[in-house]
Amino acid sequence: METEFETHAAGKSGWTVTRTVVVSLAASALLLVAVVGVISLTRDDDGPVGLVFTIPAGSKERVLPEMESAIDIPTNIVFAAGDQAAITIINEDDVTHRAGPFLVGPNQTYVQRFDNPGTYPIACTVDPAESIVVTVEA
Repeated sequence: METEFETHAAGKSGWTVTRTVVVSLAASALLLVAVVGVISLTRDDDGPVGLVFTIPAGSKERVLPEMESAIDIPTNIVFAAGDQAAITIINEDDVTHRAGPFLVGPNQTYVQRFDNPGTYPIACTVDPAESIVVTVEA
């Protein structure tokens, strides 16, 4: 950025320098708005997405953590075209739990997204009967 002395020495008017500064600030502001917009589109600050399951606090008292599924998850899940194709599992307990084929840490939220149409088999290696198939329609 030029100083006032350098501007006069270079033969530029104050208007040219002011216009350059304003244009630069406007471009910076637009870039900042674009970056913030992209970040907000990729975050889940509005809450859980897609099909949501919750493991309630105290579940460790009724199931053997990590061995038994703390909640029931359907074995066949279908998302229609236009649906937000995602499975969210919220673990409100203070131990790690299994939810079907998924393992979710204490007080953690797990999100599995399915961004493209297709069929997604998800195997449960602890209990094959709890394996699931997710279908995302085109």
